[in-house]
Amino acid sequence: VLVAVLLAVAAWQWGGAVLIHTKAWLAPQLIGRAWDATLASGQPQKPRAWADTWPEARLRVPDHGIDQYVLAGANGASLPFGPGHLDGSAMPGQPGTIVIAAHWDTYFGFLENLRGGALIVLETAAGEIRNFRVETRSTADARMSSIE
Repeated sequence: VLVAVLLAVAAWQWGGAVLIHTKAWLAPQLIGRAWDATLASGQPQKPRAWADTWPEARLRVPDHGIDQYVLAGANGASLPFGPGHLDGSAMPGQPGTIVIAAHWDTYFGFLENLRGGALIVLETAAGEIRNFRVETRSTADARMSSIE
């Protein structure tokens, strides 16, 4: 009986690991297709019918090989799958402050290597390309800072 229980637990753990790796491979594929459909239709397209988020922009940093989709919302539905556009901030391509958030140890891990002059390319859902250059880099403690 103990062996059967141990085998069942091992199978459960192995199955969970396979599921996580499958999702990690499949999610970017589905998000990329949704982005292509968004550009073609001019309307936001979800990566899955039941998804809580959709791609709103594409973020590239050519010198670092970065090519990521920015998802709607900076919340638990989007941040596991990529950077998220903070609700209430300007939409990519619109006037105002655009806030894009991501986990610093995954999708935004490259930021620590950016230097002045680095090119950041943001493609909007309308297909417009916006180029930005890094001027300075600093780290702020969110508990002691605010965005104005």
